[in-house]
Amino acid sequence: MEYFIEAIRRYSDFLGKSTRSQFWGFQVFATILAVVLNQLDIQSGIWSEEYAIGLYSGLYTAGIIVPSLAILSRRLHDAGKSGWMGLLLLIPIVGWVWVGILLFQPSKS
Repeated sequence: MEYFIEAIRRYSDFLGKSTRSQFWGFQVFATILAVVLNQLDIQSGIWSEEYAIGLYSGLYTAGIIVPSLAILSRRLHDAGKSGWMGLLLLIPIVGWVWVGILLFQPSKS
C-alpha cells in the first residue's frame, strides 16, 4: 500500500525514476482496489451492464489515470528508456509485449 500512496503523491512527476518493486506494488494494489470497487458497484446496484462500469469504479478509474501514466514513465526511465516508450501500449499485442518486457528489466543507474 505504501507504493500506491507514494505513486499518488508523485502523480505529476514524469521525470524521476521508480523501481520494479514500486511499479509492481502500485499495480497490484491498484488492481485489487479496482476489483473491490467493481464488486461494490455490482452489490449496490449502480453497475451499468451497458457500459460495464459503475459509479465508484468509474470515479476511481478517472482518478488513477494520471498517477498510472506517471509511474509507467518513471519505471521506463529506471529501465534506461524514454517515458514516451509507453505510447507503444497503443499498439495491440506487439506493443503490450514490448512494454511488458521493458517493465521487467532491471534498473539502469
